[in-house]
Order: sequence, then structure tokens, then C-alpha cells
Amino acid sequence: MVNENITIKINLQNQVHSLIFAGQYDFEKIFNSTFACVYVIVQATNYGRKIIYVGQTDDINQRFSNHHKKDCWRKHVKSNALYIYKENNQNNRLLIESLIIQQYNPPCNG
Repeated sequence: MVNENITIKINLQNQVHSLIFAGQYDFEKIFNSTFACVYVIVQATNYGRKIIYVGQTDDINQRFSNHHKKDCWRKHVKSNALYIYKENNQNNRLLIESLIIQQYNPPCNG
């Protein structure tokens, strides 16, 4: 697997912020250490990439073991579709998650 970062742009108070999400990981991956992050599941399309789900967690390794949206993810992607943005501050994670949902309307967040 080749790691490939992606940039997700969000608009906050009329300013565009570019966030670098690290990836491309299998969404079944167990990381060597635990960390807090915002994560996205991304589908490759003929026109680029489409965010199909966004979430946030304070423990990346616990969040995915029985995630309630895995069935939806599997409808859209194979496996190597996880990208992460490390962020320790929960309020920042919640804000980023909310802005991505509002601005990209991921189908599995519905």
C-alpha cells in the first residue's frame, strides 16, 4: 500500500482552510498507538475523490472495531479508503466533522 495524503478544504467564517489528511489506510487497520482524530472514508471516482463518511474519535483503535456505518462504507469502497487528521482538541474535532458534513454531504453520514 502506498501512503497518499489528501487535502480537504473547509470554509470557516468565509475563510478556506486546507486540512491534510494522512492515508490511505484500510479501515480495519489497527494502529501501533492510539490517538484522537477526525477521519474520513473516501471513494475514488472517475472525477476524483468523494467523501462518503466523516467522523471523529478520541481513540482511533477502538472506534472501528464495531462501527455502525461499516456496511454503508462497504457499499461504496473496498478497503483502503481511510484518511486521518490528528487533532487532540475535541471541540476542534467536532467543528471539523460538522463542517465537512455540511459542506460535502457524505452519503453514509445521513
